Amino acid sequence: MSSDVEIFMPEYSFLNKVKKLDSDVDIEKLQSAESKISKMLPQYLQWANNDITNLRSLLDEGLKDAGQNPEILKRLFTISHDMKGQGGSFGYSLITIIGGSLCEYVKKLERIDENSFKIARLHVNAMDLILKESLTGDGGLKGQEILQQIKKAVAM
Repeated sequence: MSSDVEIFMPEYSFLNKVKKLDSDVDIEKLQSAESKISKMLPQYLQWANNDITNLRSLLDEGLKDAGQNPEILKRLFTISHDMKGQGGSFGYSLITIIGGSLCEYVKKLERIDENSFKIARLHVNAMDLILKESLTGDGGLKGQEILQQIKKAVAM
């Protein structure tokens, strides 16, 4: 009997998210879809960076008009909601979490004032940093520090 055992950790896979059914599941199709999504990563990064730019522009616009335009809050919500939805698909779990936090924060606002601007801007800057430093998954220690700052700011 040989005691040589090889242990390996599989890469994160969309297959882990799929509910196992008694019926036939086409594993090849799932793997093909996963491969196509991973090939879209450069596009996702471009989309996410464009979203960051658009969020910053909206925040600047909202601050200039003293938060009088309710459409700005709707657009902030929509973009952050999109980022929340897309992040995890491309391995950016922190984008999903922080995008979700921004969604919830904006949903509660009636207008953008100086304080809400700072908190929303903190979310946007955090997502920008996550993308620039490729903090995928939970982002390690740096990612957890970012999340703590966001939670602390929102709780104020």
